[in-house]
Amino acid sequence: MRRKHNSYQKHSNTKGDMMLRGHAQPLYKKAQFMMGGRKIMSIVLGIILLVLGVVPLLNSLGVIKFTIPTIPEFILWTAGMVGAIVLIVDGFQEMQEFGFGKVIMALSFLVALVIFLYGLSAFTILPFTMPALGALFVYIVLVLAGLLLIIGGFIGF
Repeated sequence: MRRKHNSYQKHSNTKGDMMLRGHAQPLYKKAQFMMGGRKIMSIVLGIILLVLGVVPLLNSLGVIKFTIPTIPEFILWTAGMVGAIVLIVDGFQEMQEFGFGKVIMALSFLVALVIFLYGLSAFTILPFTMPALGALFVYIVLVLAGLLLIIGGFIGF
């Protein structure tokens, strides 16, 4: 004897099934579409910080012979602090992710904290002074910030 299929089993109308078939768009997808400008800004700022860090880093290691012109410290730390704020926002958005997202979130907070503290110290806003860093360490932090911003910009596309 053959069992009849229930129409509910054959054609499920649950919200999850409708989303899978493309009938309804989940709320987080709509929010990602509206925040496209922030993601583009994150990618562009990441590329800028990556170039500001990788070219002098490779020059100091003797890999390349050219470097970028000297940038005033005010502009460098301002770009770094804006990048740190975007990293913190991206880090909060990665809290919902598991696995790789948690690593990106923790690294984003750490790099953002270092850049933000040294940026405030460069502007003499902090009541104490931060220890002097070598240029190599600053370049590595800028490269990490740039990479994390680029990753944060592409997550969710």
